[in-house]
Amino acid sequence: MAIYIICLWLASLLLGYSLAFSGATLIIGRSISDSGSSTGFQNAITPPWSTNLAIASYAASIGAVGYGLWQLGWLAGMGIVVAYCFLVAVNQALLLPKPGSGHFRRLIIHSMITRYADFVKLGDTVRAAAMAALLEKLDVPVPDELQT
Repeated sequence: MAIYIICLWLASLLLGYSLAFSGATLIIGRSISDSGSSTGFQNAITPPWSTNLAIASYAASIGAVGYGLWQLGWLAGMGIVVAYCFLVAVNQALLLPKPGSGHFRRLIIHSMITRYADFVKLGDTVRAAAMAALLEKLDVPVPDELQT
């Protein structure tokens, strides 16, 4: 039972981190957008690996909660669902970086710089220029040796 509780907590950490990261991309995407849209440039700045993070967090959540439902029955399982949601909220409030933190900003900018360099290396000048413009909006200078 202790191992199950630890796995449930780890799954809640993973889900909380994924949700906080998604919130961070939304905050940064809106901050650099001039259009006033609800998401701004969130889709353009979200790192490609974040999809895998989200899928892993959802799978871990479903697995952890589903295992509890299967092992302990429906009544205890409903308690596990409520406790799991509470754990995610507590982890986000106390343990995990906030969506506006420098931690997430660094991850997003690093991903954008890497994608920019890949676009330049592949000769994709249109996407490289678009990524460079987004980096400039974030006050991140694009290295001269990489500019197209």
